[in-house]
Amino acid sequence: MIRGEKEVMQHEELEELNQELNKEELHEQMKVRHSKMKNISELGIEPYGRNFKTTNHTNDILDNFEQLKGQTVRLAGRIMSIRGHGKASFAHLMDMKEKLQIYFRQDTLGEAAYKEFQLLDIGDIIGVEGEVFKTQKGEISLKVIKFTFLAKALRPLPEKWHGLKDVEIRYRQRYLDLIVNPQVRENFIIRSKIIQKVISNLAEEILGSMKITYQEQEIDLTPPWNRLTMTEAVKKYAGVDFTEVKTIEEARKIANSLEVKYENKQGIGGILNNIFEETAEKHLVQPTFIIGHPTEISPLAKRNKFNPEITDRFEAFVFGREIANGFSELNDPIDQHGRFADQLTQRLAGDDEAHMMDEEYITALEYGLPPTGGLGIGIDRLVMFLTNSYSIRDVILFPHMRHQTSKN
Repeated sequence: MIRGEKEVMQHEELEELNQELNKEELHEQMKVRHSKMKNISELGIEPYGRNFKTTNHTNDILDNFEQLKGQTVRLAGRIMSIRGHGKASFAHLMDMKEKLQIYFRQDTLGEAAYKEFQLLDIGDIIGVEGEVFKTQKGEISLKVIKFTFLAKALRPLPEKWHGLKDVEIRYRQRYLDLIVNPQVRENFIIRSKIIQKVISNLAEEILGSMKITYQEQEIDLTPPWNRLTMTEAVKKYAGVDFTEVKTIEEARKIANSLEVKYENKQGIGGILNNIFEETAEKHLVQPTFIIGHPTEISPLAKRNKFNPEITDRFEAFVFGREIANGFSELNDPIDQHGRFADQLTQRLAGDDEAHMMDEEYITALEYGLPPTGGLGIGIDRLVMFLTNSYSIRDVILFPHMRHQTSKN
């Protein structure tokens, strides 16, 4: 073996060894973070919080310090650095705008809350409330009065997070790209605003009124729209009360009596949904929000705080047809992994619509996803109503059609 080849092999072996050491270090860091998350839960705190109302963004504080000095504000963002000095600590909080120094003191927070602060890691997402001030060194900061856990990051940010330039990594792990590259984040914010503006202007221009006529039926789109839980809709239109159903046998008996088909792999929530689709949907002519979807049929939605059997999700119906689906995103990677596992079991049992296991998505959640709402609107179906078109194929230029068979 010549010297050059030997050096290349030694370099490759060293790289492989470094990768293994990095994996071990990552594993240990994740174990520590999992342990902290367990401690947070044992304190009766949700590691993956819910809605947190802010009053300002970080750039508001930085740009308008003189007006906001001494005032109490509420911010939310990701912790990008932490440094402690006994009973006082500093951190940097980054939101969608800028980074701001935040200041934690035990005598301000109280001993119990300061111990909770010590369970935070870089990458965690929190909401803070505090007083705007300037340090002795002249840095604009926020003295934290209280804080709220919004998302525990189980996976640490890459060491070179500040220099993420590899295009392959940026595109494959866009969630890291959005965390560390402000310009990329701003590009996607602008993109979302453009889409919203186009849709809102289009609707206003076409409608001119909140009342439309579809298939000789007047539909009033004026808010607020009616709301029903899925259970309430089934009780109203099928005459059965699923709040009283405690076993799968009871659910199957009700479905059989209503001649609603179901599959043996479906649980109570799945059967409830089948009954809803068969008995209630067709009655939702006027705009109606259906809420309280079973967890079983909502694998990506956050569980309801007061009833874990249902999720924080809604569907909008007009003329008996779904036009929108929205929900609070599930940002707990452990819960999400379990949901995917359940979906995979259903898929292996023959359910083609069940989700596959998505390890990349779980990895993204492990970096921390803030409380997030998702909404999907069926534009083609919306156009159907606005143009009084009976079939969705009437509003698609080139609809998918079955292959023609030649006739002899």
